[in-house]
Formats: sequence, structure tokens, C-alpha cells
Amino acid sequence: MSATSGVAEDGQSAGNTTTKTSTKLRIVVVGGGPGGLAVAIGAARCGHEVVVLEKLRHPRERGTVNRDKSYPVDITARGMRVLEQFGTLSEDGAMRRRLLPFYGHAMPWGTKRPLRSGPGLIGTRDDCVLGLLEHIEETQAKGTSKVWGDGDGSVDVRHEVSVEGVNLADKSVTFECPGKGLVTEVFDLICACDGKWSPARTAAAEQDPNLVV
Repeated sequence: MSATSGVAEDGQSAGNTTTKTSTKLRIVVVGGGPGGLAVAIGAARCGHEVVVLEKLRHPRERGTVNRDKSYPVDITARGMRVLEQFGTLSEDGAMRRRLLPFYGHAMPWGTKRPLRSGPGLIGTRDDCVLGLLEHIEETQAKGTSKVWGDGDGSVDVRHEVSVEGVNLADKSVTFECPGKGLVTEVFDLICACDGKWSPARTAAAEQDPNLVV
């Protein structure tokens, strides 16, 4: 989606650097999956205030093995470089605790095809989500003003929040919170990382004919 309309598509807002920017933005990331959490971490490292809205319960509560979210994810090459850049690959860090080392593929005829880029990580989609969430929690628990590298950003992940729609005119998001009902908040940038049939993208496309979803 067009960033000029205040909406960015999966991963586009984080870019491939974590350079601190001169203007601190309040950013909402709709969708707390691997892509959404990666965007949140990258934006926080650039010094921005990030709110992540996720409709599911925390994977620590619902488990990381379920019918819809248990497909395998292997992280190699460029993915490992991004995690390294984001500071998530320390030997005792959450990502390595939650995922297993991945050395390559075993072929049907018995040979092995090792990764030329070096060992990666493998686990379920929610193993990856839980690792990123715990990285965020552990980083912010340090309690210093520079927990996100050189940036003074922050990440607020809100679970069991259902996004009802967005308003591009005032860059607001309306969502339903447990015990609070419908809430509307205004942001500087809206990042739609909630996958197929995204309510955020659908609502934005209805308001801007130039958006291609």
C-alpha cells in the first residue's frame, strides 16, 4: 500500500537499516505475526513509538502448536542477517531458545544439502512469534533509556485486539479491546501486517482508489 496514505504493507516501514531518525513517529502495526513483530522491532530501533495490535492471545497462553499456526518456518541467509541486525541472535537469546538450529535439507535419495550461508533456525510459526515477543519483553525489561540500540523507541504489544477499520483522513485505527469496547487512536503511520483478508488494507483501499491491495 501507499505510504503516502499513511499505510505501509508488510515489512516496508522497517526497511533494511536501523538508523535512528530525527522525527519520532507513533506507529501502529496491525498484526503481531513474525512480519509485524519484525517491523515493530526495526521501527523501535529507529527511535519510534510502536503499538502492535494482535487479535490472538499471547502464544505463551495458547501454545505454539495449533491447527492454524503450526506450519514450519525456517530462517536462513537474509532472514538471519536481519535478525542479527535487530540484535535478536545472541547465544542465550529468546530466538535461539525457542527455535532449533537448521543445518540444511535431507534429500529423498539420502544425500544432504547443507546451507551455504551457515546454520539457520527452524520451528513453527508461533515458535518464531514467541521468540520475538520474548526478545521485546526482555529488551524492554532492561529499564534503560537506550534499550533499543541507539534509539529511544518502544514497543507495546496488545493481544486479543480486533481491528475494525482505519481512517486514512486522520490516520486513525478503530479496534475492540477486551473490557473497553471500541477504541479509536490516531497514529503517524499505519502498517498493515495482518495477512490475507486484512481488515486494515480492505478499509484503506475503500477510501483510496490508488491503493492496490
